[in-house]
Parts: sequence; C-alpha cells; structure tokens
Amino acid sequence: MRSNQWWRRSRKARERLPGIVQRAPTGVLDPAVADKSILTTTSWGRNGAERGSRRALAAQMAAAASGFPWGTQRGGGPQGCDARGQARTVVALWLIGQVERPVAATSTRTSIRTGDGKQKVMEVPRSDLGSVDYGSSELAYANQLLEQSGARERIWANWTVLTAPTTTVDQALPLLELDRAAAETPKGSPCE
Repeated sequence: MRSNQWWRRSRKARERLPGIVQRAPTGVLDPAVADKSILTTTSWGRNGAERGSRRALAAQMAAAASGFPWGTQRGGGPQGCDARGQARTVVALWLIGQVERPVAATSTRTSIRTGDGKQKVMEVPRSDLGSVDYGSSELAYANQLLEQSGARERIWANWTVLTAPTTTVDQALPLLELDRAAAETPKGSPCE
C-alpha cells in the first residue's frame, strides 16, 4: 500500500510541472503555450558552455517545481521578488544542485516602465531562479543538503510543506535535519 501512495503523490507532483518547449529565435509563439511551458532555445552550449544551458533549464524546472513563478511571470515579474527565509528557496537551490552547483544571487540595474508610462531605474535581482532574490543562508543550506545522504528522502517526505510559500526556513530546518545559521532579512517584496 505504501508504494501505491508514493506513486499517486509522485504522479500528482509531475502533473503540475510545465512542459519544456524548444523555441526558435524567430517566429511567434502562442501565448497559451508560452504561459504553460518552460521555453528553451534550439541551441545548446558546447566546449564548456553546455554547463550554462544545463543550469538554465534545471533552474527553470526547479523554480516551477518549487512553486516560484515561471513562464511569462517567471521570477516575480520585472521588479523581482525576495525569497529569503522561504523553505522552498532552499529546495529549489538543492534541485538545481542536482545538475550544477547553485550560485549566489546578484542584481542588475534596469529600466522599467511604470503603470503611468514613466521610466524607472531600479535594482532587479538576477539568479538561477530568474528575478528571485535569496541570501547566502539559503544557498548554504542547499549546499549542506547536497553533501548529506538521505536529503532526497527527507525533502520528498516533506515536499508539500517545504514548497509551500508560507513555510519558513526556520520551520523547515528540523524536517531537513539542518542546524540553524544566521539568516538575512528580506530586502524586497516577498515572493508569493
């Protein structure tokens, strides 16, 4: 019976994931397809650049699997969002780490058009998760999980709780069997 429960839960989790669609650099893509799919190019890096291609695809799938926005709303929109203190951030970074080591988030200055049509220059987070900002503690927890045997089983056993937007890192630490470290205070609008 236990095996059947795992299969049903696994199947439901897979059904929520987006499809992956290769997109040529020219032409028009149906918005309905773009909103329900992870888009990747038809080219793949070579001679060392394949790591970037792998990382980008893994990161988009990790974001979607962990409940972060993806598709046209990927990464919290043009202003970005802050996922510090959210357990799903650790899970997403751990998922990326199954393919390539996760890296620290950065930010870039960009100009966006506001609702009243004016241009505004702002700092926008850039990370493997799109315009989702996270701190060094989330990255450190993910790296600790990557080094631990049994992390996969603990994450899967607590998947629903760990990927809920309301679950904090502090609430997740006992489930993940991690010790508390210093956390950073969120700097921007929280990811929903």
